[in-house]
Amino acid sequence: MGLLKSLRNRLFLLLWCGQTLSRLGDSVYRVALVWWVLQKTGSAAAVAKMLIFSYSPMLLFLLPGGIAIDYAAVGWAADHLGSALVFVIGGAITSVLATLALSSPVIKGLD
Repeated sequence: MGLLKSLRNRLFLLLWCGQTLSRLGDSVYRVALVWWVLQKTGSAAAVAKMLIFSYSPMLLFLLPGGIAIDYAAVGWAADHLGSALVFVIGGAITSVLATLALSSPVIKGLD
């Protein structure tokens, strides 16, 4: 019952609920985006390109980002910024990279 014991901590519960809602929103967004691209173009190739460009940042930055956060959590950033701020900065960087990937040439061809 380790999970239930962890959920008794208010701060962890808030973090867990926030991450759960964020992941759910990301999943709904990806499904809606696939559906929209398919309706606009009618092309499976356009959907494939969109999926490649939307998942590429995650695949490229997931492992190096995890390593960087692990080092930051025990280094200067944790001492000066606090682990919560490091977590927020990581989320912001992920959002910016995903936005840049989705505004790539795949979207430019759509009206």
